[in-house]
Amino acid sequence: MASILRQVFSNRNIITISTTNMLYNIFNGLWELWWTLYLIEVLDTPIVIVGLLATIQNTSRILFQLPGGILADRVGRKRVIVFGTSMRVIAPITLLMARSWPWVVPGMVINAVASLYSPAFNAIIAESLPEERRGAAFGAYRMLTSTPQIFMPVVSGYYLDVMGIGRGVRVGLMLFTVAAAIAATARAIFLRETLHNDEAARDPDAPGGDQATERKSALGTLRHLPRTIIAMLVVSVIAGFAMRMVWSFLPAYATYEVGLTTTQYGLLQTVAMGISVPLYL
Repeated sequence: MASILRQVFSNRNIITISTTNMLYNIFNGLWELWWTLYLIEVLDTPIVIVGLLATIQNTSRILFQLPGGILADRVGRKRVIVFGTSMRVIAPITLLMARSWPWVVPGMVINAVASLYSPAFNAIIAESLPEERRGAAFGAYRMLTSTPQIFMPVVSGYYLDVMGIGRGVRVGLMLFTVAAAIAATARAIFLRETLHNDEAARDPDAPGGDQATERKSALGTLRHLPRTIIAMLVVSVIAGFAMRMVWSFLPAYATYEVGLTTTQYGLLQTVAMGISVPLYL
């Protein structure tokens, strides 16, 4: 394991992505888990509208994945990542300014636009990892960068029990804005581009040339997917559908129906993440 970690974290891109991602996860953990409670208690949002807002957010995020992948292949991974991370600075400011639930929608859409960097993010990580041990290396990366997700639920739960939902989430959004700005700046300065199309541009017969246009198109890509990938996609869709039906409502259920404090619910989330995160390796 030590040799894998040395290989993974000797790369400049991986160090940059890892540190900024951990920073992002720490401050995102101060508010995102409790966003449903903020909508209900502070913005007086009906539970049906909470579900509608979650639908808008998830649908918007899905719609930006394919354009994000296409942009990552055309203009480069770094540019898309820096743009998406910069949008993460704007989204929490918009959410912070919202005084009723309709004003939350623009912030959620901006946040969804920011997610278009996800394909570029995954690509630059994969292209920066040692190819011969990419699976184990990716697992090591995910395990370490997900470490804040183990302790932040209980930390933020206690923090909200002390400060209250309204003030706690607003302070969390402000701190997250600062963290996102730092992450965007660091990624703009330190990331190195991993997409190189010079040879493809000069040689039409190269994999990136004109004869590969259809394969690079979205429909062409789908047609050439192996059956294993298609099966994984189907399973992911079913699992995601089942999870998203209840995920947004879990904090409200735990608080209002079961009677847990935010500290107690955060502790349960910490235990769950403490089990799942080590399994990444």
